[in-house]
Amino acid sequence: MTEFAAEVERLMRARQMGLRELARTAHYDPGHLSRVLRGIKPPSAKLSQDLDELFSCGGTLTALALLAGPRVRTPEAVCDDEPDGGTTRVPCRIPDGRIIFVTVSRRALVQNAGLAALAVAGVPLAGADAGPPDRRFLARREAMMQLDNAVGPVDVIPVAAGQVTLMRQLWPSLAGADLRRLILVQVQFADLLGWLHQDIGEYTAARYWLDRALEWAHITADSDSAAFILARKAQLAGDMHDPAGAITVAEAAIRHASPGSRISAAATTYAAYGYALAGDRAACDRLCDQARTAAGADTAEPGPWALFMDQPYIDVHQARSHAALHDYRTAADRFRAAISQLQPLYYRDRGVYLAREAAAHAGTGEAEHAAALGLQALSIGAETRSGRILTELAHLGRALAPARSSPSVSEFLTAVDAAIPAAVPGRKAGHR
Repeated sequence: MTEFAAEVERLMRARQMGLRELARTAHYDPGHLSRVLRGIKPPSAKLSQDLDELFSCGGTLTALALLAGPRVRTPEAVCDDEPDGGTTRVPCRIPDGRIIFVTVSRRALVQNAGLAALAVAGVPLAGADAGPPDRRFLARREAMMQLDNAVGPVDVIPVAAGQVTLMRQLWPSLAGADLRRLILVQVQFADLLGWLHQDIGEYTAARYWLDRALEWAHITADSDSAAFILARKAQLAGDMHDPAGAITVAEAAIRHASPGSRISAAATTYAAYGYALAGDRAACDRLCDQARTAAGADTAEPGPWALFMDQPYIDVHQARSHAALHDYRTAADRFRAAISQLQPLYYRDRGVYLAREAAAHAGTGEAEHAAALGLQALSIGAETRSGRILTELAHLGRALAPARSSPSVSEFLTAVDAAIPAAVPGRKAGHR
């Protein structure tokens, strides 16, 4: 049995699902599925993607199917090795205004845009093949994070999922401290996968990977890892507009985190946004002040978690909280101040914050200023294919529509329509 088949059978057992039920639910012939699960026939890209979506397992099955096939090293090899050139996902807008990601041919994108990153699933990562397993995988994770910052998460996801599969296969060959170190790296990969899916709005898959991260953190008994993943789950709940979930899980993370640590500061920041969603400004501002104190006081040896926590990070989240509380003027001012201090490394985040600042200016009635900022954010969103940026800009477009007579607003709306076309009926789509 292949690793792909073993994982499918594990998922079927967890759901008490038999082969015929799986075939009926996934719309495949049971004989075909049986041959795949017995290792007689390799899984196709479409089957692995369909089962990934069915089981909401965030790219694991797609990665296993990729690992079973030939290594791909160049965009041209992708086109030559696969009859349809392979597929990737691009953002589209559906009639109710939501952003979805639809499957399109890699061949077209490679030929028309020349994005070498589309072949990243098979590209060996330079400098990431030496040393103990945990160090090798950490080097690969760093390379994936850099690529994600440059071109966005869509093409990094299957690669990162494949690395998790490889690490899991190493468990039987390691023991003691070596195994624990590897699993801690696996936690970091699962957190990265959760974030990548969160960025493109695939919240079910994001939750799947954060659940895996928390499970593995508990296996290692690493309290910092568990506390940080709880904080991340609170952040995800906030993005899903679940104030009770954000507050409850963030407060659990605060209890588990070391007092005055960056992890505690992150959890407190996410709790503040939960209170903003619930309409409690006093609690929100109080917690943001507590987060600043914790972030400024942490003098412990830097670990892998919450390295992003600094004053501008808290400021942009407080600005977002004020926007949720409909205090758009304060939100706009805070966004502008925080963006000016943002590190160049956080290129895609700059696009997110520009889009949110634009929305705040739209809330104050400054339509032309909002449109100008929206165009800046759109250039970053189009380059990185960030679902967060494009979703924010789709909302901004609806807010600015009544001011379409303004030339700058009209230019922005036209650019958004060009960057996020309407989805074609019948084309396979991902989550919002």
